[in-house]
Amino acid sequence: LLFAMSQAASADPNPEQVLDDAARYTVKIDVLSRIGLNQDTGGSGSGTGFLIDKKRGWIITNAHVATRSPSSTNVSFRGGDKIVAKRIHVDPFIDVAILKIDATTIPAGAKEARMDCNENAQTGSSVFAYGHPWGLSFTASRGIVSGMSWFYPLHLIQTDAAINFGNSGGPLVNLAGQVIGMNVAVAQTANGIGFAIPVNE
Repeated sequence: LLFAMSQAASADPNPEQVLDDAARYTVKIDVLSRIGLNQDTGGSGSGTGFLIDKKRGWIITNAHVATRSPSSTNVSFRGGDKIVAKRIHVDPFIDVAILKIDATTIPAGAKEARMDCNENAQTGSSVFAYGHPWGLSFTASRGIVSGMSWFYPLHLIQTDAAINFGNSGGPLVNLAGQVIGMNVAVAQTANGIGFAIPVNE
């Protein structure tokens, strides 16, 4: 019995593998909006997204990253060229958007994110926030789930993993390598208070 338990405990990937996987499904998103509409601001911006359906070429991100304004949108995988993306769904109410790219342009080494949609995040569990903070591409920070916070219309995962501008739309990943949330915001007047939309939402 002890041997079986030790074998099960070692089945989870190590942190290095978790982050290597994250680099394979995370993308950088660049948006250029010449005119800001629908409360969006014009100009260029960037954020993060992650691949959820390799066959369809679907990438999930925040609505405030994708915007609803007339714009050109490109995504890039680690070490890859920019790929033209189009918006197929934008929901500003819950700040979620789906982008689509031509599936044939997805690098062979890319993989779909494994998402844990079954349970709420457990307070105290270790997590990584992954993305491109301040233009530092494919960068991770580590922390814990600090709790759940209610911001209408969603309960959000609160974390002390560093989240900065450029992390929006990126994955919040547990130590089992599963995405449990999508990074969405940071409390600018405080330290170590970031938020992610739970994937079960």
